[in-house]
Parts: sequence; C-alpha cells; structure tokens
Amino acid sequence: MKKVLLVTLIFLGLTGQALATDSLATIERAFLLNKVSLLKNLLPEKRYLNLSFPPPLSFSDTFSAEQTYLIFKHIFARFKTQEFYSIHLYSLEPSPTAILKSRWAFQDKKTNKRYVLDVYFFLQAYPSSEKNHQPSPEKNLWEIIEIKGLRR
Repeated sequence: MKKVLLVTLIFLGLTGQALATDSLATIERAFLLNKVSLLKNLLPEKRYLNLSFPPPLSFSDTFSAEQTYLIFKHIFARFKTQEFYSIHLYSLEPSPTAILKSRWAFQDKKTNKRYVLDVYFFLQAYPSSEKNHQPSPEKNLWEIIEIKGLRR
C-alpha cells in the first residue's frame, strides 16, 4: 500500500494563515489506516455535514457528526483503503475556507472489487475558542463541512 502524507505547508492567500497541515495529515491518516476515530475532531459539532458518494457507497444526505462517525465506521469496516493522497488544495477567498481534492482507492473486503474516487473535502476555519479543544499554536482550527466523492 502506497502511503503518501502531506508534509508541505500550504498557505491560504487572503487569511494570511496556513491551512493546518495537522488537519490534512489527519484526514490522510484516517483513510490510510481505516480509522474513523481520527476524523472525530474534524467533524462539526454545531451543524450538519453534507456527505455524497457514488456506488458502491451510494448515499447522499446531511448528517450529524455522530451519524457521520457511524457511517465512516461502517465504510472502513467494509472497505480497505489501497491508497489515499491529496492532489490539490483550493483556497476560497475571502472566507477562510478551502477545498481539498484527494484520490481514494479502496477494495471491497467481501468481493475484492476495487474502486477509485476523487474525494473533495470542504474545510472551514473557525477560531480555536469556539470549540473546547486544547490550546493550539494556530489561530484557527479546521473542520470538515462537506465530503463529496466522484468517480474517476
């Protein structure tokens, strides 16, 4: 399994702050290791998350953080990640938001059939004081507000 972790620091032009490489690395680690628990701190607490995936996952709806956790727990139990890596990060100005484009190759554990998707993560920054997190050296923390998978 090819493991590629994002190690470069990516800047968002208008905010003047770096997109937390910890958040990007956490997303990649969660998929590479099939560990949904790594995503937990990146899921929004006070709003719903939009999820949309084509077959074989076949769902599109709005979910709470708890529901999203359970969905990915099921996905990671059924499918084994073959590779996952970031392709590009698009910053959206003027707000502190970004879209991370990733490639996800995975295999169904029951049928051994392989799939490849482009997965887009819509990320939004918020002040670290909004959540009860441990103090961070960054001024903003990042959360996922939408995940969309598209066939390659």
